[in-house]
Amino acid sequence: PDPAVAVINTPESTEVVPRDLRPELGLAPGTPLMLYQGSIQENRGIEPAIDAVERLDDVVLVIVGYGYYRDALEEMVARRNLGDKVRFFGPIPNHELLHWTASADVGLCNIVNASLSYYTTLPNKLFEYMMAEVPVLGSDSPGIGRVVAETGVGEVIDPVDPEAIAAATRKILADPEPYRAACRRARNRYNWQVESEKLLSVYERLK
Repeated sequence: PDPAVAVINTPESTEVVPRDLRPELGLAPGTPLMLYQGSIQENRGIEPAIDAVERLDDVVLVIVGYGYYRDALEEMVARRNLGDKVRFFGPIPNHELLHWTASADVGLCNIVNASLSYYTTLPNKLFEYMMAEVPVLGSDSPGIGRVVAETGVGEVIDPVDPEAIAAATRKILADPEPYRAACRRARNRYNWQVESEKLLSVYERLK
């Protein structure tokens, strides 16, 4: 409500120079990569993504980050003999992150709608993917889903449906350029230079 001002936590405009995750992970050149980056916790959509990548013959899921849930996920991957399909990497220093992000073909932003906070969230990774020109798989929620649909940077999916995740991944991989072009447009809107002007305007009015 007026006079409230929403300031989104978006990345600074960055000239991204892609760094390829594939040789770091021992993967063949051109291997399609599905990427999750960020805090490794429950309800971040990682388990459904693991289920989805089993349905995708050539795609490898890369989980970049750290968090208390990483050990449990690594144990699950080992138990299911999915080490060839799911790789863990990082954590990566923040100033390097987007350059590694850019090597992905699809970025996961399928936060599970498990709480009001998660239902309304606009996580950093959504805008980081845009900045790195990585097409997004986004939750069908009022925050993430609206931005993905309005910008065209990816596909909106049920965050816990592995088949929906797999199908949307196939769709993006079949013709990624429209999504990448949408990312290039969207990052001109969703960056800290734009968002910071809102904050500076508020400070100016307080004088």
